Amino acid sequence: MKRPPHCTHRAPFRIQQVPLSALLLLLLLPTLRSMAAPPPALLRIPRIGLGTFQLKGDVAKGAVLEGLKQGFRLVDTARVYRNEESIGEALKEAEEKLGIRREEVFVTSKIGPGDQGYDKAIAACEESLRLLGTDYLDLLLIHWPGQAKIPSDSPTNRDARQESWRALEHLLEAGRG
Repeated sequence: MKRPPHCTHRAPFRIQQVPLSALLLLLLLPTLRSMAAPPPALLRIPRIGLGTFQLKGDVAKGAVLEGLKQGFRLVDTARVYRNEESIGEALKEAEEKLGIRREEVFVTSKIGPGDQGYDKAIAACEESLRLLGTDYLDLLLIHWPGQAKIPSDSPTNRDARQESWRALEHLLEAGRG
C-alpha cells in the first residue's frame, strides 16, 4: 500500500495496534451511556474563545472586556494562570457597563497538577469560583493528567486522576462545575 505524500505515519493501520482497552470501551460505550444520567441541558460551546494564558492584572481584565465587546463569548482560564480574579472583575464590569450577563459567557477553568485528588480538586474549583466571582463554571477541566515530577504512568497519578474525576462528577451534580 503506497502512502500519500502528506501521510506521516509509518505503517498502515492494523487492528493489532489498537489497545484492547480501547476496543472494550467502544463495545461498552452504549451501555455506559445508558447508565449515565442524562445531561441537564444541551451544552453549547462557542466556536471561538479568548485564551488568557500569560495575561495578568489589568491586561487580562482589559483583554477580556475588549474580547466581550467584540463578540467573544468564551473565556478560557486556569488556576495556574493566576488571572482568575482579573477575569472575574472583567465579567462583573461587562455585566454592569456592557449589559453582558454572566449566563451569556462560557467560562472555562482548569484544575492544575498541584490540585489533583478529590479534596484538592474540590477546593481548587471553589477557589476558582470565588476568584471569578461566579456560582458555576461552564466547563472545568483537568489541566494536566499528572502531578509534577511524578511519571504519568505512576499509580499515584492514576489514583489522583480517578479522584479528580470523582470530584468533577460531584461538582457537576452540585451545579458548580
